[in-house]
Amino acid sequence: LRYPFFTTKDARFENVLRRMNSFYLSSAQRYSKYAKKSLVRKTRSNSQRVSSALMNYNISYCDENYICVVVDITGFDKDMPFGARFAHTWSVQSSMILPASHFIKTDRKSISQIRTIILEHVRKNRKNVSFGYYGDCEKRLIRAFDIRNFCILPKGFAFFIDPGILCDTSYGPSVFLLPKEILSTIMKVKIKKTDERASMPVYKTSGAAAAD
Repeated sequence: LRYPFFTTKDARFENVLRRMNSFYLSSAQRYSKYAKKSLVRKTRSNSQRVSSALMNYNISYCDENYICVVVDITGFDKDMPFGARFAHTWSVQSSMILPASHFIKTDRKSISQIRTIILEHVRKNRKNVSFGYYGDCEKRLIRAFDIRNFCILPKGFAFFIDPGILCDTSYGPSVFLLPKEILSTIMKVKIKKTDERASMPVYKTSGAAAAD
């Protein structure tokens, strides 16, 4: 497994990137240790068993205040695929991961509002077979929705459900983009309007393989 190494030419980001690089190195090491102990051991005991484990990192949003990193874990054990998505929004000022409550209201009414909007997306999407939704996807969404599973994008907030919940794992995570205009009454921070990837002050490069 390889972990990302984040760099910058802007001194304002040096402290948070130092913390981020240490955090994602440790995460990759923990996952690598799991893969070696669990998946590799099973493969060695059965020469016909094939296993794989991957971690992918992307910056979904970055400005002078926040850096949002999306982490996708994918793989398969024999013929059973698995996957999970995580997202961490870092404060440039404090070098800490911030909770959802920093960005949006998380009272019961606000969470219900977000869940209702996403549920409408699910009802619409299930009519399209290309999404591969299960017949009980609406109930699955209600059970699985977690306000903490979000990432920031220039257009708004993307809430996601792990692979294998609304549809087969092979489809990947189910992602629902809610534009900031829709969430304007419950947003607590300003999200920049334009995608600034071309001039992003933080860059991701591939680090070395994670060692135990």
